[in-house]
Amino acid sequence: MSSKALNDVLGWVALTKAVNVIKDGIPNPFPSWLFSVKGEDRILGNSVKYNRTYGTRKAARVVRENAPPRHRELQQEELVEAKFVTFGEEMIFDPQILMTLRDYESYDNADRAKRLVANNLQVLGTLFGNARIVAVATTLARGAIYVDSDGNLLPTSSGASLTFSQQIHANNIGTIVDGDGNNIFGASGGGSWAVNSTNIPLQLRRLQKHASMQHGYKPTVALYGMKIAEYLSQNDYVLDYMARTPAFQSQGLKDMSIPNGLLGFEWIPVWDASYTKDDGTKVSLWPDDGVTFLPGQSDAPAFWSLFEGSTQVPTNVNVHTDAMAALNSMKTVYGAYGYGLVNQRPAFNVSAMAGDRFLPAIKLPDVVYLANCVN
Repeated sequence: MSSKALNDVLGWVALTKAVNVIKDGIPNPFPSWLFSVKGEDRILGNSVKYNRTYGTRKAARVVRENAPPRHRELQQEELVEAKFVTFGEEMIFDPQILMTLRDYESYDNADRAKRLVANNLQVLGTLFGNARIVAVATTLARGAIYVDSDGNLLPTSSGASLTFSQQIHANNIGTIVDGDGNNIFGASGGGSWAVNSTNIPLQLRRLQKHASMQHGYKPTVALYGMKIAEYLSQNDYVLDYMARTPAFQSQGLKDMSIPNGLLGFEWIPVWDASYTKDDGTKVSLWPDDGVTFLPGQSDAPAFWSLFEGSTQVPTNVNVHTDAMAALNSMKTVYGAYGYGLVNQRPAFNVSAMAGDRFLPAIKLPDVVYLANCVN
């Protein structure tokens, strides 16, 4: 049998296909639009700048007939800069794998070697797909991405040496403080959701009124933790609402899920979002009593982006004889990437290199609310 070109097995194109696919290595209960990357969100380099403009909730002023118009100041505009999160992994294959791939005289051995390479490339793809899920989850649950000193993503700020913060105001975290300085949720905001007599519908109306007065982006999506469905299923006001609303009279809170449209929200259970840390520890990504309220998909272009940065990637595994030849083999890749590399130092081997550069960004931090509905 004729020999197989090494570039066909370990080349950039094959690896990119494996890395770019988001595998189901860990649960991904989040709406798919949170992972959608628009063309304008692919950015050259390792950071992004965007303008945050401000509309107005004010009204025009009255003037006397034939009087000059009143002076109005120009609206505020600010430039926001954010750094992308950069990921990188390498797998080194035994030199014998390289020799076997080049020698197709022994078909069975070559087939096993090819399968070993393919399986490990799929593992790389799973790692990077999982990283995106973890990053989106902590961004929406905690308002930040946390990284320890070894480069591992963390579920909370505990042990973090590097933080990619979304700059969400403290008033939008926890009990949620409205424009009058009053708490909306939790025991200090009209009652804990763990108490059956708490007027949950009233709290949700107060949240929507507050959002309407502050910025006009109506929160319609509720990403909720494990205990929230139980709280609603036992709440006096929610049960009364369901009994009096024809659309919900035949529905119950089944399978620990909340019907979409209940109390005017799209309820999305995200409590099973979890992953395994590099040391083998299995951790949950979402707080049991947490609900993140955000605008719907129609407002996503304004408040949310999944940015992808660029990386220069070699397009083949050849050993180049000079720097110019190496530069000519490079290609600009946005987001996830992968390629094969033949190493001659300190020992002859072949590596699979892979990485990703992205940032889930809440571009309008004031329109997202990270609520704790109990404390």
